[in-house]
Amino acid sequence: EAPADSDLRTAAQQSWSDAMAVWQRADVMQVGPAAPCCDAIGAADIRDMIYSWPITNPCRVDQELVEANYTERAAFRTEPPNVRGFDALEYLLFVDGDQNSCQFTSTINRDGLWAALSGDEIRDRRAAYSATLAWDIRQSARAIQDAWDPDGGDFVGELVRAGDGTSQFPTLQSAFNAISDAMFWLEKEVKDIKVAVPSGISIDCSEDVCPEEVESPYANQSFQNIVHNVEGFQLLFLGAEPGIPAFGFDDYLTAVGSQDLAEEMAEQLTVILAVLEPIDVSMADAVVNDRQLVQDVYDALKGLSDVLKTEFISVLDLELPNRAEGDND
Repeated sequence: EAPADSDLRTAAQQSWSDAMAVWQRADVMQVGPAAPCCDAIGAADIRDMIYSWPITNPCRVDQELVEANYTERAAFRTEPPNVRGFDALEYLLFVDGDQNSCQFTSTINRDGLWAALSGDEIRDRRAAYSATLAWDIRQSARAIQDAWDPDGGDFVGELVRAGDGTSQFPTLQSAFNAISDAMFWLEKEVKDIKVAVPSGISIDCSEDVCPEEVESPYANQSFQNIVHNVEGFQLLFLGAEPGIPAFGFDDYLTAVGSQDLAEEMAEQLTVILAVLEPIDVSMADAVVNDRQLVQDVYDALKGLSDVLKTEFISVLDLELPNRAEGDND
């Protein structure tokens, strides 16, 4: 509401960072309503409405800025994911200057639509668009909350009563599989996309390195995001924050006689966080100037993911999610 106030913009950026820390933990927990449609039991495809990475498209955000569809909030919720969510909001809150991210052949450039906007108008539109995105994200977050709520969709009841007459989880094992499937976010999306692509480890980077492919190019929070992803995985594995008594997969492993494996995985999580938490440079800078640092992050994640998709799955008789099948690394 006051886009010319730089202090308020800074406050909005900090609020975005605080919210992203929470979301990045939750992003590893795509069980039920948040999960992509048809990929999980109870999936409602809500996740991409909150955070559409890796299909982020800043040019599409600039096109929306010109079209000003964000002024009609209810109608805006029918727009595609890549012009919504935390990733679009990062671009709007952190990008500087009056330029756009589209090619010169894009309609907004070719037809002079962007050039017709003054610097103040671009700033004001980014602020108004950001306000709509914050509202939109909150609606989607509430949709997930309501779907889990015992007084709403009661997905939590379906999960808790698995194997005891629920419609979505006919066996207890199907519930365990749903949660372990979500945990593979750390292996596929975090290790293979967030780290391996920008660093050039993945063949999906056609150059020596691809710093333009980092997850958070405007707020420069790619490493912090991974820290919170690991913390989310840790919550699923241990059942709570480290040191807080709770039932988790570590207890399940111990109960079936694999306490050593439970301790090994818990220790690997500690090692990954020890590698990540001291990092004080952006990933875009690190992939160019400190390749060993990024390699160390990748190797730490790979150590855990190798155990996840072999011993962990085998000991607990779980199934590999479809996106993990055929992986050769």
